[in-house]
Parts: sequence; structure tokens; C-alpha cells
Amino acid sequence: MERACKKASQAIARDIIEIEKLQVLQKGINNFVTATDIKAEKIITEELMKARPNYGLLLEEGGFIPHKDSNIECETECTWIVDPIDGTSNFIHANPNFVISVALRQRHKNKSNRGVLSLNDINIPDYLGLRNVIAGVIYLPLTDEMYWAEKNSGAYHIDNYNTETKLRVSGRECVNETLFATAYSDMPSKRYDAIRNNLISMFSKPRISGSSALDLAYLASGKLDIALYNEIMLWDVAAGLLIASEAGANFRILYDDEMVCDAKPYVRGLLVANYNLFSIISNKLLDNNKSETRN
Repeated sequence: MERACKKASQAIARDIIEIEKLQVLQKGINNFVTATDIKAEKIITEELMKARPNYGLLLEEGGFIPHKDSNIECETECTWIVDPIDGTSNFIHANPNFVISVALRQRHKNKSNRGVLSLNDINIPDYLGLRNVIAGVIYLPLTDEMYWAEKNSGAYHIDNYNTETKLRVSGRECVNETLFATAYSDMPSKRYDAIRNNLISMFSKPRISGSSALDLAYLASGKLDIALYNEIMLWDVAAGLLIASEAGANFRILYDDEMVCDAKPYVRGLLVANYNLFSIISNKLLDNNKSETRN
């Protein structure tokens, strides 16, 4: 995973020089960025498939390519989940806050064994296998930093001097001392709006970085305290959720949606925070708004 990310980052770093030129001309920039996305994704998938040719792929640009293991006795399926550039708008502006995100999900072929995301009000089936991600890497191409985690092994940050540090979420307990990450959304959501507005009313300070994967890496390292999103794609958060969880964060999905699947990998509302803040927000904000948001 690390090798794939670093190889793709070389191509991305070369292209960002061209981006700066295109900013002046304002011609063909969207097509250029799409080409960079596809090129980076191709490099990453080629490297991953060399290592594990039978694994499936869930790609931002290339879509879902199922697990190729034909052994019917195999009880699990493994899938690489790849976002070649998370933070595309930042990339377009030559802003360094964009990342490569790669996760590995391993889950039972039998859907009944895939588990749930347990909430206070409902047990939401884990349609997308968020609890089954076993490894994740978030790589910052322009600063040569990497955040990574393996399930039950902790989460780590490697800086551009190759110094590795174990990650831990912040220990803040008061909402009015926090920073919370969020993102713009065109989808209406009463529950999301209620939580966001309540957080703001409790003097939590919102931040929009343009990259949810980077948000979750920063949450894992204590630079942010809460992450709240309305509707977001699986490849944006798969690696970041594992990294944040291994650093001590809790997360929950806000809505049950049985239409969600690998062909339509939407995460329908997401809350991530350290244990103390997660409990406060879940109990005082989410659950107090159940009756209102169900109307």
C-alpha cells in the first residue's frame, strides 16, 4: 500500500506544476484533473494487483470490480478501496491539502455474518463493511507524510523525516473547546442539520478542509476533535475511519439505507469523535432529535 501510494504521488506531484499553469489559462483544467485522477488510480491499482491479484477493487474512477477468488470454500472476500485524490478542489488550486487514500476490507461472503453498526436507536446493518476494514493508508503527496493503521495494531504517523509516531485522539471533554470537521452537502438532512447546528450553538468551531480523509487523519492525531458529514463516499473515509478508530475514536452512521452497496457506496451520515465527545453528542444531540428528524 505504501509503495503504491508513493509511486502514484510522483505522477501527482509532476501534474500539480501543470495545474499552476492552467490556473492562469483556465482552459481544460477539469479534464486535466480527471486525467490525473485516472492516471494515479491506474498506478495504484497496478501495484496493488501485483501484490494481491485475486482481491477485488472499489475505485472512485473505475467503480466496483468484484473479488476474483474462484475457490468456493473461501469464506471471506478482500477488496481494495481506493481514492487516488481526495480533495480534488484543493488539488485544482495547488493547495497541498489533498491525499491518496487506500484501504483493505476483508469480510464474510455470507451477508448475514457481516455485522451491524450498533446505535442507540437502531442496529444499522454494516452494508459497506466499515467495521471490516483491516488496513488503511492516507498519504500526503506534497508533504511526504503518511498516516496508517492495521486493525488491532494501533495507528501511526510517519513524517517527511521518516519519524514514526503512534497516534491518539484528543482527550477533550467539553464541546465548547473543540474543532469539528465537516463538508458542504447538497443533500437535505434534518438529522445532520440538527447535529451541526447544535454543535455550533455549543461553541464548537467548524472547519472545512476539502478532504474528509485528511480530516480523519487529523482527528486521529488530535488536531481535530469531531468529524460530521451528511452523505459521503466509502472511498473517502474507509482508510480514515480505521486510522481514527485505532487511535481511540468512535463512529456511527446516522441513517439506515438498505440500497447502499458496493455499486452505490454512499455512507449515509457519519459522526466520529473521541469517546467522551461521542457519548455527549450521541446522547444529548442525536437521541434528543429522534422524534423530530423522523417526521
